[in-house]
Amino acid sequence: MATPWAASVRGRSVPRVALIAAVYCSGAARGTTILPCAFHEVCTRSDVVFHGRVESVTGERDRVTGSIHTWTSFAVIEWIAGEPDRTRYALRTLGGEVDGESVRVAGMPQFEVGAEYVVFVREGARFICPLVGWHQGCFRVDRETAAHEPAPRLSAKSSAVIRDYYHQEILGVRDGRLLRSSPKDEPNGPGDIPIAGGTGSEVRPLTPAAFIAEIRSIRARTDAARRSGSEP
Repeated sequence: MATPWAASVRGRSVPRVALIAAVYCSGAARGTTILPCAFHEVCTRSDVVFHGRVESVTGERDRVTGSIHTWTSFAVIEWIAGEPDRTRYALRTLGGEVDGESVRVAGMPQFEVGAEYVVFVREGARFICPLVGWHQGCFRVDRETAAHEPAPRLSAKSSAVIRDYYHQEILGVRDGRLLRSSPKDEPNGPGDIPIAGGTGSEVRPLTPAAFIAEIRSIRARTDAARRSGSEP
């Protein structure tokens, strides 16, 4: 199911900006919908992938256009693809709050200071949202709770598991498709596999290490196929 894109503004009036396009897996705005991405597409279309902890979330007004953007600064815990010499990374997304004026973009991921994420980023252009597939390129590193319950604050005494942006557990990866817990509040990506709980044999969510290994495996297979000329 496509997610409608819209922006709301609270505070003073701002210049009207025409945004004509659709939001595809690349993260660029080229219309009014966010199209679903298969997980292997999220992995292979990203330029930068890392596991990081949010240090700060800061609103900023563009001096030229007057539009409001948000800078989210991460302390990088582990590089998966991209720039291994950097210890920090900053994401710029449309919307935020400056001087009491608030701009909200429907479907735009919001990050929590102190929380950990695995993010997939497209670089090289100023996207409305540089995450591949918007929320589809953002996974939470949460401390384990009972299945399908909201994740708590991070605790050093609990084990980390991977959930999607909407707190759905990621149970595995099969043929480039995510295996997710079910029931679910948000639609899966194309080809993703829902796994119902309470079936007798419990399936555990992926740990960050296992999830990162799957990402690297998908990217390595794709790179090998490109070199051999056999990529579909």
